[in-house]
Formats: sequence, C-alpha cells, structure tokens
Amino acid sequence: MIRSLRYSFTAEQTSAITHPARVLLVYGGPNSGKTTVIAGRIAHHITESTCRPDQVLAFMPSSRTASALQSTIGNIFGNSSIHRDCNIQTYHSLAIDILKSYRAEAGLSETFRVLSPAEEAVFLHNRIKEIQAPEKYRLPRAHSSLIRLFSTIHKERISIERLRLSSPDIASMFCSFQNLKSEASVLTYDDVIDRVIELMLNEKAISEIISSSYCSIFIDSLQEMNNALLQFLVSHVIYLIDCLISRSTYRDKLSNLALLK
Repeated sequence: MIRSLRYSFTAEQTSAITHPARVLLVYGGPNSGKTTVIAGRIAHHITESTCRPDQVLAFMPSSRTASALQSTIGNIFGNSSIHRDCNIQTYHSLAIDILKSYRAEAGLSETFRVLSPAEEAVFLHNRIKEIQAPEKYRLPRAHSSLIRLFSTIHKERISIERLRLSSPDIASMFCSFQNLKSEASVLTYDDVIDRVIELMLNEKAISEIISSSYCSIFIDSLQEMNNALLQFLVSHVIYLIDCLISRSTYRDKLSNLALLK
C-alpha cells in the first residue's frame, strides 16, 4: 500500500501513483515533481507485487535525472538496496549496454566506440571536406547545424531514398558521414539507437529476451525520446509501457500512444 511507504506525497501525486490504468500519461511542468511521481509509482508497483524491482525499466533523459530517480526510490523505501535492483538508465546508456552484449549480432567490430556529442563535433570537423559539404556547411559555425540535421534524419527515420528526392546534397553528406563512421568503427548516440532497433527487429530471440525482462516501463520527459525508439517500444515490447511522463503535448508522440489503447 502507498500509505506504508516512508514518504509524503501530495493528493495529486498519490492519484497518479496509484492510478490503476496500465498505460498512463502524466503531465507536469518544470519542478512539478515528475521524478517523485515516477519513483512513487515504481515503489507502488513493487509493494503491490505487480513487479519485482529487477523487472522495472525507467528511461531518463540524463545521467543526472537517472541518479535523482534512484535516490528518490531509495528515500521512499528507506532501503538503498531497492533502487540498485531497478534498471534506471538514459536511453543511450541502455542501448549501449545492449550493443556491447550483442556486438557480433549487431555487426560491430570488437573495437567499436561510441562518440560523445563533443567527439562527434570534432569527428565531423576533421572530415568536413571528405563528406563533400557545400561551402555554406564548411564554416565551423555551421557544423552544429549539420549535426542537428543528421540527428533529425535518424530520429525521424527518414529514408535515404526520400532524402535523395528532396535534398540530394544532404543525402550525399549523410551517407558519406555514415560511411566514415563505419570505417572508423565509431557510432554516435543516434547510431546507437538505430542499431539497437535494427538488432531487435532482425533478431527476434534477442528482442524477446530483452522485452520479457521487464513488466513496467517508465519514460521521463516523453518529448525528448527518439521517435523511432518510442515507435519500437510501442510496437514490440511484450510488457507495454506503464507510465509516460511529459512536460507538454507533442502530437507525434501522442499518436504513438494511441497504439497502446
């Protein structure tokens, strides 16, 4: 029972924490207690024996928020061992762990490395001529715009064929950049998400092992989640998403939720 937890929740928080819906979307502005609600709902599921701590998967937008959630769960239970059993990660850290565990199946070399955003910027800067970028993209101040553009192509799952029809120059640069990363055995954060989705689509046994490991999935800051990853979770996770936390309405994200009803 929520009353047995060593924590004080507001009436609104308690309502969200104990709501019986299998799929729940909770809205909250900055500093409104979103992390507290997620932590409380996780604790509620565990105390009600809905799931074990190791069957909880929580996606957080940053390492800082992941640590905050772990700490809050520990405070709620007054027992630091509970939060260690829950799988609380950023989107990318979980994806990297999966790729390391199934490196060969994902077609990656033993020496593959994941670039941080800063390293990705340096990698692009050093190879801007090799991707045959038009003059307007060769200036250093334009590199960040190009990286954001490449990231959008990943996140929106824009096909190369479609890109070539609408923006042949961008399609050429994107393909060249992908090839250069492959030759160097490096991945960006966007590549990591793409590779995991491809791995789980192509390797059904791996997908079933991973998805059946969790019975409750929580997402903090829904609007920051990669569209492709959200679509994959909605379509392929056996135990569907339990709680979605968002700061505001995003039509493309909410359209994916309709598939869960």
